[in-house]
Amino acid sequence: MPPTSSTEMTTSSALEQLEELAIEIGMLGPWNCGEEFAACLDVLADSFQSSSPDASELARESATMTRRILAKQVPLPRGYTEHLLEALEALGQHQSGKDVTAAVKSLLPHFAVPEDSGPEPEAVLPDVTDLFLAEADACLEQVEPLVLELEQGFSSKELLTQLARALHNLKGSAGMAGHESIVTNAHSMETEALGLVENPDQDRSKLVDILLWGLDDVRTDLDGLRQVRLEIASSTGLTDGGQESTNYLLITSGGQRMAVPVKRIGRVARVPGCAPVPFTPPSVLGLVNLGGELMPLIDLASRLGLEPPPSGDRWALVVSRQGEQVALQVEAVAEIRSVAADLLGAVTDPIQHQYSTILLGLEEGIPVIDTGLILNHPDRTGEGEQV
Repeated sequence: MPPTSSTEMTTSSALEQLEELAIEIGMLGPWNCGEEFAACLDVLADSFQSSSPDASELARESATMTRRILAKQVPLPRGYTEHLLEALEALGQHQSGKDVTAAVKSLLPHFAVPEDSGPEPEAVLPDVTDLFLAEADACLEQVEPLVLELEQGFSSKELLTQLARALHNLKGSAGMAGHESIVTNAHSMETEALGLVENPDQDRSKLVDILLWGLDDVRTDLDGLRQVRLEIASSTGLTDGGQESTNYLLITSGGQRMAVPVKRIGRVARVPGCAPVPFTPPSVLGLVNLGGELMPLIDLASRLGLEPPPSGDRWALVVSRQGEQVALQVEAVAEIRSVAADLLGAVTDPIQHQYSTILLGLEEGIPVIDTGLILNHPDRTGEGEQV
């Protein structure tokens, strides 16, 4: 085998370093190591210039796109990390002597940067909070039943690996959204789970305690983040076109998508333990303590005459009725949507006109809940008195 030249060593070292940096970018985005990543791509671009102009261009364009993102000249493109990984694979295959012409040509459009036509205004980076909250909830839905199995004495390697993978996904999502406290918590829990995989004879109870404490902290952070989002969105704003708009929180109740005006909601939290109250309508589940205040918990699906699912997480929307705080239980909360006034439709619902229709898309009609009307009507079943 011929001796390796210094140029080949530099190229090989750059590829190795890029693979390590790509993992960090996949978890945390390009903000911490993007410049170092781009510098390694510059090395490849120079190295491949004579052997493959196409591969050289791919490395150069990838570096340019990364620097544009860091300078906030362009927002983080959808699929950026995946395309980077595909580009690195193609560049590595070229270094190994394989023909990657077709792969490179298919990847180049993803990194194309328009020709410079003077200084560009700073791009507004997308708010990923709503996406992160949805991803974090999905991760917790995977983690919580696994923790329950651990508490009950099950600790197979497969279970622990699934647990570590879900926590790793949570860590990556939190990193991309910039929530360092959740990153730290998820990393600690993931490390403990992987430690038990390597040493199955360790005390399992320690891991369970760490998971329970860590998950409580994560839930607290997520609930606080939701509260901040509500406070930000609680006023009327303007759409991109300058039209007056209102913010709505999308929810699910009785298996149906609905919307509630954000300005009607005081806070959103997971439903804690509930103390039943005798001689109340079926939809009144009892009393809950939210934010240090005791209030009635009313199941929205039951109040509307819908059938709630038998199990799963529940959320409480704290709303006000004649100065009294009341919690409405729903099955899921999604993103906050800003809707122009001219997209509001007429009242068309069949449930005693308790909500109206709003168009949130060209074909999508979502009912908007009037919390005041619902709280002042008896149960749809006709049982019980007004609460």
